[in-house]
Amino acid sequence: MRPRLWTAVHAALWMAVVALAAGRYTLPAGIAASALGALLGVLAGPRLAASRLRTWALPLPPLACAGGALLLSALLSRWPGPARLLGPRAVYALAECLPALALPLALVGAQEALARRHPAWRIAGLTLLGGLFASLFAAHREGFLNRPYFLVDPLWGRGMDPLPWFLLLGLALAALLALVLVGADSGRRGLAGTAMVVAALAAIFLALPQRHLKQITELHRVLGDGKPQEDGGSGSGSSSGKGQAPPDSFENQSEQPSDAPLAVVVFHNDFTPPLGAFYFRETAFSAFNGLRVVQDAGGRYDTDLPALGAAPDSTLRGREVRTTVAVMAAHARPFGLVGPVSFREAGNPDPKRFFQAYDVVSRVCAIHPKDLVGTPVGDPAWDAATFAHYTEGPGDPRYGQLAGRILETLRPEFREDRFARALAIKLWLDANATYSLDTTHGASPDPLADFLFGDLRGHCVYLAHAACLLYRAAGVPARVAAGYAADPSFRFGGASLLLRASNAHAWPEVRLQGYGWTPLDITPARSEVMPQQAPDKDLQQMLGEMALSEKPPPPPPPGLDRPPFEPAAVARILALLLGAAAALALPAAYAVKLWRRFAPALCGPAQAPRLAYRAALDAASAHGLARARGESREAFAARAGSPAFAALTALHLRWALGAPGTPPARDCLRLAREARSQFRAGAHPALRVLSFLNPLAWARVH
Repeated sequence: MRPRLWTAVHAALWMAVVALAAGRYTLPAGIAASALGALLGVLAGPRLAASRLRTWALPLPPLACAGGALLLSALLSRWPGPARLLGPRAVYALAECLPALALPLALVGAQEALARRHPAWRIAGLTLLGGLFASLFAAHREGFLNRPYFLVDPLWGRGMDPLPWFLLLGLALAALLALVLVGADSGRRGLAGTAMVVAALAAIFLALPQRHLKQITELHRVLGDGKPQEDGGSGSGSSSGKGQAPPDSFENQSEQPSDAPLAVVVFHNDFTPPLGAFYFRETAFSAFNGLRVVQDAGGRYDTDLPALGAAPDSTLRGREVRTTVAVMAAHARPFGLVGPVSFREAGNPDPKRFFQAYDVVSRVCAIHPKDLVGTPVGDPAWDAATFAHYTEGPGDPRYGQLAGRILETLRPEFREDRFARALAIKLWLDANATYSLDTTHGASPDPLADFLFGDLRGHCVYLAHAACLLYRAAGVPARVAAGYAADPSFRFGGASLLLRASNAHAWPEVRLQGYGWTPLDITPARSEVMPQQAPDKDLQQMLGEMALSEKPPPPPPPGLDRPPFEPAAVARILALLLGAAAALALPAAYAVKLWRRFAPALCGPAQAPRLAYRAALDAASAHGLARARGESREAFAARAGSPAFAALTALHLRWALGAPGTPPARDCLRLAREARSQFRAGAHPALRVLSFLNPLAWARVH
């Protein structure tokens, strides 16, 4: 490949990747500045490598440039003068563009300079390029399926799955990196090298863990194709997440459930649950089979379970909450916020995204459980058989004995209050149980008894069934409900709530007159499981808007809300630019002075005679001694009155005229130090101070 074409490909690759990476953190002007900085870095790297700097000192000038830009950006942000001249918006944009320009310039420039000196650094640069590119899609791989916005939004808008495009982009980047790696070669050798590197990268890519790719594909299938997952949803006979057994099963749940999104719930009126969680009931278990409660197969009980087209129940009291549920995976039955009184098909707002959508009206008990003490349990319309159905429990006397010991902690005036009994049992389980996904109770003939009268370590299924049977032992009608539970704080103050597979939950419910089946969940004080991570806020909001088929108007482009540009602003901009140039000129002049002062020690021995002589000339100029036009170097050395400077001049001339042998670097450095000391000793004290402060003394040297 020709050098110019190779440089163009290399520069374009750096500019594109850096601009894409910067797009997550900065304004459009900052993105352009980042791309420009990457281009300048690619162009400055070879020139920096061709300088006489030692290899270890090559990154110093780019880093100094970046540090100066960061300092100036900080000054612009804190100094009120620029804001008065240009206005705060312009100063903010300028303060953001300076680092966006300088940081890629420093990073790319230093890497390119080092790569020119030692080709091994080219691997580091390509690794950096690949890392920046991969960082764009890191959030997507973690389940935040709306990232990166610039690519995912247009693809979703056309009903296309982003995953194949990500893979295609990865292969294209691998080919470009391979092209850059062998781009300095030419002819068939270069083409063969490129083909070999592309083949190697493709082989590495194909060797990625297929399990992880399968998980990503399943997530995309939920949001990209609108098809049901094989393991989506909770309820009998379906999985509640990766590694999870059905919510009515005591099987081991040793793996954490996945965070695959399953549904989005949009609240049409605000509500904060008193129990610390939103409970979305899908099914219930109330028939006791001798070991645990299971679903009622006769259809006589649990008639309040959700069903599309259900008639409103006017007997329930509580606050009315209206929601829209848009599910992204198939479920055995619809689910809604506890206390549902009606379900109505809402029509699928986007078949490519959602499997089904329905509107739910719930009457939710908004009273804290401690304030419900004294509320009668059961239902006046129940007959004796129904009450017996919901209070039936095991014949094991240990249940009644444990319930009796717990109820002894109640004050005498509350012992006859059945809801107070249930509340006491809940608080006892809260204090004594431990939440764990890894238990051994499933191997026991009676897993529930092994849990309750053993170590009390178990997941929500054990806790819900144990609480239900203890409630029943205390004479309180109870059952186990299953569905989803979500933290109210995960709404982030918005109207949407994203339900994921990890939200699958089972909890106990008690029947209260006027309020229906009310959750009285167990929240153990000890847990062996990491707290659930909050869903991605932007994804949650986006899915909520899609569920309602109502999208807010896009924000105005940056700058439309700014006041019109006035002609007087031109003068202010020029004044600010001149002030910035003056502010930068002084530290730049001092930087040049320091560089010329210490360059002999930093550069190689081959350049020591020239650089040491230049440093001595700078010292002479700082003390008022400058070579006149036409004056020979020997005559100036004699006039300067410094024996060390005269010896350094003679040594430099022999080296410059090609005399055999290069003078030792240590001799050149020693003579330059002695000459500086002799100039300082013969100068007036005031002149010494001025020579130290003068940033442009080196400008008179020729």
